[in-house]
Amino acid sequence: MPSKEQLEEMNNFIRTHASYCLVFVFERTEEYTDEHGANRFAVICLKADGIATYDAVFANRRKAPALLILQDHGFGGNYNWFGRDGALNKVAIATNCFPQYILCADNTQIWENYDKVENVQHAFSGAHMRWLYKYNR
Repeated sequence: MPSKEQLEEMNNFIRTHASYCLVFVFERTEEYTDEHGANRFAVICLKADGIATYDAVFANRRKAPALLILQDHGFGGNYNWFGRDGALNKVAIATNCFPQYILCADNTQIWENYDKVENVQHAFSGAHMRWLYKYNR
């Protein structure tokens, strides 16, 4: 559970940042088979508090997302980190709500009980890489 100081920082962060929600639904075209992944999937992009959102949308319902991206930003203004032993990890532990996969940036510590999927990485703008991990429990 976050400390009193962390909760205060969270409240201040939420009050000073405008929020939005974008939902993208992707659908595979007919010329591709199941070998190319899901027929349809959605991606939700929120400008919201990541820790509180994970708790409200996933953890409280005990229904984890299939994939979670963990990216700690040194100058991103976050009041706590998302990686190992951060507030987001503590919410997942307290509610036993873990995604099957995590795409974790190399500047972020992966949560316990995740194994790196070999030969799978994602490059993105900037100097960091993201690596795919699978939950092993």
